[in-house]
Amino acid sequence: MRKADKMTSKTVLKRFAITTVTCAALALPAAAQNLFATVVTVDDSVITEFEIGQRSRFLQLIGAPGSSRDGAIEALIDDRLKSKSASTVGLSLDAAGLADAMSEFAGRVNLS
Repeated sequence: MRKADKMTSKTVLKRFAITTVTCAALALPAAAQNLFATVVTVDDSVITEFEIGQRSRFLQLIGAPGSSRDGAIEALIDDRLKSKSASTVGLSLDAAGLADAMSEFAGRVNLS
C-alpha cells in the first residue's frame, strides 16, 4: 500500500510541476506583449511599460532617489514635458552639446 501512496504522490507532484511550467511558459509571451503597452500619455506622446522599467533600473544603477516605479513614471513625464517645451520655443541639441552633456553627466555619477 505504501508503494501505491508513493507513486500517487510522485505522480501528483510531476503533474503539478508540468502544469506550473506550462502556465509560466504561456504567461511569458503575454508579459512581453505588455512591455510596449501605453501606461501614461503625455500630450501626444506615450510612455510604455518598457520605458518605465528601463528608467527605474537606470535610476537604481546610479543610486538616484525615486528609483521606484512611481519615481520612474514621474521622471519620464517630466522629460516629455521638458522636451515638448524645448521644441515649442525652438531649442535643439547638436552633437557637440550632446557630447558635452554626456561627459558632464558621467562625471557626476563617477562613470568617466
